[in-house]
Amino acid sequence: MYDKCADGWAAVVKVDVAPYKSDGGYDFAIWNPNSADGSPVTVNKSYDEGTGVCVQAGAGEYRSGEWGYFGARSCGAA
Repeated sequence: MYDKCADGWAAVVKVDVAPYKSDGGYDFAIWNPNSADGSPVTVNKSYDEGTGVCVQAGAGEYRSGEWGYFGARSCGAA
């Protein structure tokens, strides 16, 4: 995951893997606090082919853990 905006905010993605959590829940979050320096953050996960995965991108302040500005969830399959 890249942070391509030098705006002082970290890029953050919430990931929900089937079976999906209710009420906007998620399994884990990925943060990239590298402030658009071009350094990606990579997370290596392995799921069975066809497993449903939803992601939701937003922005946050890495040190405090405050986040928001999340867009719509996007779902697909592994």
